[in-house]
Amino acid sequence: MRLQPFAYRLTASAFLGLGLLVNSAIAGTPGARGSVPMCAPTCGSPGDSGAPCIVRISHNGTLATATTQNLAGGPGSPNADICVSAGTVILWFTLEDKSKFNLDFGSSHAFAHSAKFHGDNEHPASDETIPQSGDGPASCYQYSIKHCIGHDCGTADPKVIVNGVRLLNPAASSQHPNK
Repeated sequence: MRLQPFAYRLTASAFLGLGLLVNSAIAGTPGARGSVPMCAPTCGSPGDSGAPCIVRISHNGTLATATTQNLAGGPGSPNADICVSAGTVILWFTLEDKSKFNLDFGSSHAFAHSAKFHGDNEHPASDETIPQSGDGPASCYQYSIKHCIGHDCGTADPKVIVNGVRLLNPAASSQHPNK
């Protein structure tokens, strides 16, 4: 008779473990996360006379970091949400000798030309976020980072929020006129 409560606890534990695995897998998937309230830009400004949003890619142990480099206010917090206005160029770079990075925004992204960025300590990577496509909420995009110095690598899944951009589906983003 004591076997029945054990079986119930074992089944409940299995379902709890499965739920945690599914949620962690969903959380780390690059791509659009949906509409969010507008945010105050953390770096850069749009337009021909605007300034790029400069983001340093690095890592500490197994955690990759993306840190905005605000020229006036100093660096931001590692892996804090990056908030920019539509039409702002984001420039990704790393400083560590012999380091490389890869960023992947998945199939739904807010960039004019590419959803994937690759760079190293001698070659930064950049692209412009798509121009404003309407009034209303901002769109949130999660991306994955991998930063390596030799065989020592770190990963993370931070977010970029773009004000004034309607959420694009994968088909629409591949047909954007700036592509």
